[in-house]
This record gives sequence, C-alpha cells and structure tokens, in this order.
Amino acid sequence: MVILAIFLLFAGLAGCEAHKMDSWQSNSVLGCGVYLSKMQWMYESSSNFYSSICAYEPALGSWSTCIHDMLNDRMPNERDIIYEKTLTNVKDICQLGNKKFAEELTFERYNASRNNASRYLCGDDDTYMNSPLTCPVKVDKAMRDRIGNAYHYYSSNFDNSSKYGSMTYVYFIVVVLISCAFKVCKTSALSRSILKYRFINLVRGYLVLPTLFGKHASHLETNWLCTGLIPTTFESLMILGYTLISATTLAVKYQLDPFNFLFPSKWLQFIRLLADRSGIIAIIQVPLIILFSTRNNIVECLTGFKYTTMIMLHKWIGRVMILEACIHSIAYALYATLLHSYKASADEAYWKFGVIAMTSCVGLLVLSMGIIRKCTYETFLYIHILLVIVFFYTYFKHVESFGFGSTIYFPLSLWVIERILRVVRILRFGYLKARIQLIDDDLLRITIQLPSCQKQKAFEPGQYIFLYFMQPSIFWQSHPFTVIHSNNELTLVVKPKKGATNTMLKKVRQVNGFLEINVLVEGPYGSRSAINKSDRLLFLAGGTGIPGPLSHAIELGKRQSKRTIDLVITVRELDILKAYRSELLLLEHLPVHLVIHLTNSITTTTYSSTEETEIITKLKSFATIRNGRPDVEKLINESLNNGPLAIVCCGPASFVDQTRDFVAKVTVENPSAPVEYLEEYQCW
Repeated sequence: MVILAIFLLFAGLAGCEAHKMDSWQSNSVLGCGVYLSKMQWMYESSSNFYSSICAYEPALGSWSTCIHDMLNDRMPNERDIIYEKTLTNVKDICQLGNKKFAEELTFERYNASRNNASRYLCGDDDTYMNSPLTCPVKVDKAMRDRIGNAYHYYSSNFDNSSKYGSMTYVYFIVVVLISCAFKVCKTSALSRSILKYRFINLVRGYLVLPTLFGKHASHLETNWLCTGLIPTTFESLMILGYTLISATTLAVKYQLDPFNFLFPSKWLQFIRLLADRSGIIAIIQVPLIILFSTRNNIVECLTGFKYTTMIMLHKWIGRVMILEACIHSIAYALYATLLHSYKASADEAYWKFGVIAMTSCVGLLVLSMGIIRKCTYETFLYIHILLVIVFFYTYFKHVESFGFGSTIYFPLSLWVIERILRVVRILRFGYLKARIQLIDDDLLRITIQLPSCQKQKAFEPGQYIFLYFMQPSIFWQSHPFTVIHSNNELTLVVKPKKGATNTMLKKVRQVNGFLEINVLVEGPYGSRSAINKSDRLLFLAGGTGIPGPLSHAIELGKRQSKRTIDLVITVRELDILKAYRSELLLLEHLPVHLVIHLTNSITTTTYSSTEETEIITKLKSFATIRNGRPDVEKLINESLNNGPLAIVCCGPASFVDQTRDFVAKVTVENPSAPVEYLEEYQCW
C-alpha cells in the first residue's frame, strides 16, 4: 500500500506536467491561423472564425506557409518533423467549422497547398489589405515573431501554472521527509541523544510544542458565531509555508505581449492570465485536499502526525484552494464583462458548470464553520460529502473541454481506494457483539467481543476505532473512540452527546441499563508511540480521556521493567472511576503510582452509593486520592528533577492545552533536560 500511495502521488505530479500547452507546434498553428483569419478573403465564409483559412485554397496555403516559416524561425533543426505534426492541430481547428473537410485533409494536400502557395505569394502589406484577397499571403518575419510570441506568452502561462501548482507537492514532500527523519530518530536509540542538545529543545519549546494562542484542543470563541479550532505553532508554520508558496506562485512571472495581439490591452492580458493561473493552481490542490482528509493516510504513517494535524491541513489547503477558485471566477467574470462577452460566455455549458462548482465550494466553506461542526456534526458531515460529489462532477464538466478533465482521476482514485481500505478494516473484524452498560445516569461502558483470531496484538495502547452501531436509524454513522484492549475484548467509555451516542443512551435507559447489540469496528487507527523507550513516564488523564494513558500504564507496568510510571487521573464525578473499575484495579499489582484528583465538591469520605464507597476503598489501598485540581506545572517540574521524562496527556480540552504549554515552557527553561510529549487528545 505504501508503494501504491507513493506511485499515485508522483502520478499526480506527472499529470500536472503532462498537459503541456506551450509548444511551437501549437503556437505556430494558432498564431498564424488567428492572424490570417482576421484578413478579408474573397470567400463567403460561415460563422465559424476559421472557416476561410480551412476551405479557401489561397488562405489554406497562406496558413501552411506561415506555419512552416515560423517553425523554421524557431526550431530549424526539427522543422520538418514538427511541421508534419501540425497537421493534427490544423485538423482539430478546421473540424470546428467543417468536419468533412478536416477528415479528408491529408498531409499530402496540406503540404501541396504550401508548395502551390509559394509560387503565388503576395505580401501582407496595405496594398493587398484594402480589398478581398485572392492570392496566398506571405507573413513577414517581424509579424511572425509578434504572433508567435503572443501565443507563447499565453500558452506558457498554462505550463507555468501547472509547474507552480506542483511546487506545493514538492513543499509537502520535503515536510514529510523531514518529519519522517525526526520520527525515525524519535523511535530509535537516537532519541535520547538528540534531546540532549540545547538548540533542538529550544526549537521544540518555541516552535514545535506550544499552542498558538493558548488554545488548540479548545475551541477559540470570539462570539457565538465565530468559533473553531486553531493549529499549534508547528502546524501554523506548516500552513504558513504552504500559503506563502501558493501566494508567490500566483503572483510571479507573468509575460505580457507588448503588441496586445490576442487581447485589447495589457490590463485585459493580465486579468486573463491571472484567471487561467488561479484556476489551474486551484485544481492541482484537489488531490492534496483529499489526501489529508483520509483516515488511511500514508502521510500519517510516515511522519507520525496525528489525524488532527491531517484534518487541520485538509481545512487550510481547502480554504486556500477555494480562495484561488474565487480569484479565478472573479477574474474571468471581469474579463468577460470588459470584453462585452459576459452574456455569451454565461450561456456556455462550461461556464454554467463552473458556477455550480464554485457555488458548491462556497457552500463547503460556509458549512464547515466551527459553530456548525460543533453543534450539528452529522449534518455537516453528510452535506459536506454531498457537496463534494457535486463539486467533483461539475468541476470535471467545467474543465473537460479545455483538456484538463484527466486531473480528476487521481483525487477520485485516491478517494475510492481509501473508502475501500475502510471497508477492508471493517471486514477484518466482521459483525461483532457489544454489551452496553449504563453507568449512573449518563455514561456508557461498551464492551466488544473480538474474534478469537484477533486476540494477540490487534490493538496498541492509545489507538482508536470508528464504531458503527447496527441500529436502523443510525447504522451509517461512525464515531471515533479510544479503546482499551484486554484479552479478546475492547472496552470504551462514552459520554453521550447528540446523534448516535444519545440514541444509544435512550435505548439503554429503556431496558434497565443493559443492552446487547451488533456493531462494526473500523480500525485500529493511530500509530504506536515511542514512550516505551523512556525510563520515567508521567501519564496525565482526565474525564473520558482516561483510556489511552491507562492502557499505556497497564501495558508498561506488566513488563515489570525498572521504569518509574506515574498515572495522574483527574475526574469530576466518581462515575468515570466506576466505568473503568476493573482496569484501574489491575494497577494494584503493577509498579504504577496512581494518583486520583476529585475536582468537584465531594469529599473522600462522603459518597452517594455503596458502590462508590467500595471502589474508593479499594483504590485507597494502593492509590493516592486527593481533592482539587492537580498542579500540572509542579508535577512536570518534580518529575523532571529525577531525570529524562516522557509525558502522555489526554483529557478535557483546556487541560490538554494547559499541559502542552507547560511542557513547552519547561523545555525552554530547561533545554538540557530531555522531555518528550505525546498528546492523545484528538478533535476535528
């Protein structure tokens, strides 16, 4: 699969370069054809612009002669070979007005027309321009240079646009290679050596680890409408680099024809070239948008990036692409308006499809606002998929007639292959039975029985699944959950919100708190961390973020190594402890120091039920239970005083952001003390 993905990536790059527009084979045919078609010939032409030069012998001879002379000017050594190839271009143009003539035109006739014209040539000066022409015209070299360059400047913009659009691929390939190198170092014995360098830790502390404005897992909310997730400092730098490349490639190297042969003015030239370039660069970004949205992601495997980082890149590349598409649309609309051709252009099919594609893009952008994703995620998701399908179809129909229809094949193939891989992951486990137990009033513990063949090493600590509840009203919905794998069972605890989890909560309540249903498991996702190479580990967990750190602690504790393992759990209510009761009690006989912080008003001597009293009594026998929130910064500093440290964190969003920034601060203040940080919280 890795080889296939790399092949597809480079195939996408090759596809961008394969559609070469700037060639003297094409420029000579178009340049001479347009120039000669503007002349007045003694021929009753049809409404087609090129009808006279195709059907009237003196005009056809003039055209073939001009083509041959221009090729002799530009590439004399290859003139005859290229000249023979120009027949294809000539036939393509003539087919627009006279299909029968184009089909019957042979190279012998095409070349004979040139030879015949050479005996009767007249100049293209005013002497012959004042009356209808009956003789072949000799286009002088100065004019050939003008018309040739005009088409060269115009068509080279297409090729430059493809080349510049590909620069974003080169950028991300460099990012992936660098990140891959760091991942190799991090997961090998080199990790300890690298983290001893002051410079490396200062870079990590300032540029890699911290949040951007104190928020990353938490939503940034300026008001009820403007809310969303913002990238970390490192993710912001990646996005900034991509944005600068996109802006630069959109702004540089426009060659304008000083004679305005194709366009009435330099201003109109620039508008048209900008419209073409922004559109081409936009469609070249589509495969990247698809690539970074996939769950089965080659980039994630190579770099160790979290899925949240992939989705962050997906969002920002999508926003830049839509901005480029908007520039494309506005520039073309302005160009058509200034040429007084807006109404005629708007009646064309490609224009109508372009309008629908652009509308779907704007719809995708608006409906992807943080407030919509946060409040009605399922609605957002399925409308998002529907609009993507509309965009794919209309974008294909929009560019098909311009020779860019093949650009859809790579992103579409990527999308289909990734969906197939999701199905393969589901089929790996098949139809499974799940037991759902209601813990207190609003917490669900779900236990899934795996097939016996999946007992060994099917899941690693910290990995997550997408779970499908096989119920008629919600079977198509999937939700991500971090799981604990023990023997042949998966355990996950759910705090129901809206949608599928709330539906299951209502069903469990209706049957006295216990229900068995069929489920599908898609996964596991997430790569194995390198924390098992650290001698001192601090696990920080809170709320429903407990399973990742807890499963790490259990697995490492079972190895009976000389590591120092501290697990600090922060909870508001005791129901979460009841949900993970059996897993927590496993720690009693393992070398794991467990500290539990109760953050609500309940005391460690007053509990609402016998079950709560029992679990607290058992936990007290080997764990430390405290009231109030933990001082995370103090915990990190105290742990760091005892040597190199690895920190794993998952919990409420504000808790995760606070921990991330504390680790960054400690790394800057103690650059010679190695600190590794792994965040298992994911939200998109």
